[in-house]
This record gives sequence, C-alpha cells and structure tokens, in this order.
Amino acid sequence: MPESYTVRDATPDDDEFMRTLRRRNHMLNAPILRIAGFTRKEVDEAMEDWIRRSVEEIRQVESTQTYIAETADGTRVGYMIVSWGVRDDFSQHPQGFIWDVGVAREHWGTGVAKMLMDKAEDFVRSQGGLFVSLNVNANNGRAVAFYKKLGYVEEWKTMGKLLIDVE
Repeated sequence: MPESYTVRDATPDDDEFMRTLRRRNHMLNAPILRIAGFTRKEVDEAMEDWIRRSVEEIRQVESTQTYIAETADGTRVGYMIVSWGVRDDFSQHPQGFIWDVGVAREHWGTGVAKMLMDKAEDFVRSQGGLFVSLNVNANNGRAVAFYKKLGYVEEWKTMGKLLIDVE
C-alpha cells in the first residue's frame, strides 16, 4: 500500500530539516560550469552562501509561504518555499515564484513533489495570481521533466561558458 502524505505550514522547528535536505541535494542544484574544479566542501559552502542571500531576498517579498510534506507518522519528507508579489520582469505584474523545493530521495516519484507544487499554486491563486514561475538547473533532467509534466514551459535559457581549463 502506498504511503500517505500531508502538507502543512512550516514552523521554525522545520528549519534544520530544510537545511539538511538542501545540503543532500546541493550537487543536483549547483550550476555545473560554475563549480568546475570545486571540492564537495567548496560546493557546499558556495551553495550555503547562495541560499543565505536568497533567504534575504525572499524576506523582501510581499508574502511568502513555506510548506512541509510529511508521512502519516509525522516524518518530514519534503518542503516548498513560494512567494506572492514578485514582479514579473516583462509585465511588472505581481506573480508567484517558487524559490525552493526539496524532497528526500527515498520519496521521489511518490507524489510528494506534486502535492507541494499543488499547494504552492493554490497559494498563488488565493492571492489573485494568474502566473507562477520557478528556476531549475538545466542539467537536472528529472526536475525539468517533472515541471514539464505539470505544465510548466521553458521561457528563458541562461547559457554559460567556462573560459579556463580546470583539471
């Protein structure tokens, strides 16, 4: 029988769970060219610094919601951070923006991420939003395929080139 999950609002008690899950997934989310030649420790430090700066940016947004997915026995298995009021670069209308999604690997493919995405989209709709966007690492094929399956389309591509040889 498949495991059942619920999604609830996060509390400060969930912060360490989210930090730990983010650390486990750093290599999936790190920009591949920008970490060329880095050790795992250096990648972790760079990702932690990037997350710290992102959290500061999130605090400037009108309304942010963080959700936790958990099993029936209360084991946390995923999280989602979504904001409302981020200005669309093109139209300058407010939109939703999904800042961060994390699911424990042993729960990938179980519907947890979809539950979190549904919750985020419901939150944006409840604010009067018509549009939600997110960024995803282009090299994380599993995540890209997941978002496409949910109806997200690629609007922009960021391209990079490493100008030095790294050995």
